[in-house]
Amino acid sequence: MAPLAALPPGTVLASIFIGPSILLRTPHSVVGAPYHRAIPGLSAVIEGLGGTEADLLRQVRAHDVRYLATCPTRPGDDLQAETAFATRLTRGEVTVPWLEPVELPGSALRVWRVR
Repeated sequence: MAPLAALPPGTVLASIFIGPSILLRTPHSVVGAPYHRAIPGLSAVIEGLGGTEADLLRQVRAHDVRYLATCPTRPGDDLQAETAFATRLTRGEVTVPWLEPVELPGSALRVWRVR
């Protein structure tokens, strides 16, 4: 998390499984983490990372997200028949003008800055 922590503070949309680590080890806030009383954040992360580009963009805008962070081994669960947009983004299969890749040497995460 150290490379992510070096970025200017902002809200991160990332897998709920790494939300606690981001909160503990960086100055960033997160959209969701695995807490049973944080249902809106959980839903936003699941929809954003598991859905279409439109789903991801909707959650980014709704939560004023500054960074998208994905884990290459488990970006998100597919919520429809096609592979989730965030998974294809993580694999390098797609790009979009509203996300700018952020190089974080030493980090296992793939990170984008929202433009």
